[in-house]
Amino acid sequence: MKHATDRWSCPPNLPTTHFLDNRIYIESEIISAERERLFTNCWKFMCLESEIPNIGDYRVSELAGVPIVTVRAADGVHSYFNVCPHRGAPLVRDERGNLAHGFQCMYHLWTFSLKGDCTSISRIEGYEAAGLKKQDVGLRPVRTETVCGLVFLCLNDDVEQTETFFGDMLDHIKLHMGSEELEVFHYHRAEIKTNWKGAVRQMRTRLCVA
Repeated sequence: MKHATDRWSCPPNLPTTHFLDNRIYIESEIISAERERLFTNCWKFMCLESEIPNIGDYRVSELAGVPIVTVRAADGVHSYFNVCPHRGAPLVRDERGNLAHGFQCMYHLWTFSLKGDCTSISRIEGYEAAGLKKQDVGLRPVRTETVCGLVFLCLNDDVEQTETFFGDMLDHIKLHMGSEELEVFHYHRAEIKTNWKGAVRQMRTRLCVA
């Protein structure tokens, strides 16, 4: 009797364009290209606005390998590279918290406002010969928009606004998430040693089964 798995003993008679090369799951060059062409050009969900309700509240994340800090200022939510422009040290080291007095790098104590402006440089006289000025060394901003209490980021400064990017999906977001404030009641972290496509496929399988 023919075994049910026999049909997988050789490739089916399909055009070569119908196959996915398994190298998409393992080669570093491909993941680098995906970071550059996909993850840096799309809006990505970062957190809920309700997670940073007060001025100075922040959350730290990573997008396409870039460390990012998202913080609430008096005029709204902003995001920046979580890196001091002086020597590249991390500005914020905890995953979440409150920056009551703005950012201060622990390396050389440069400080920045919640809007990303450099407010002080320690021993600034030492930089006079180089012509360094505070207004030239603010934090690198990251495109940030909020939709129905959801905070989205994009590393591409020229990306279209979320309203255009989401298209008709925006109506569904507003329908299901636009009436009440969203609240996080539980945090769960899982470290998965796999390519991101494998993790997404596994999650989709579980959702379908459920």
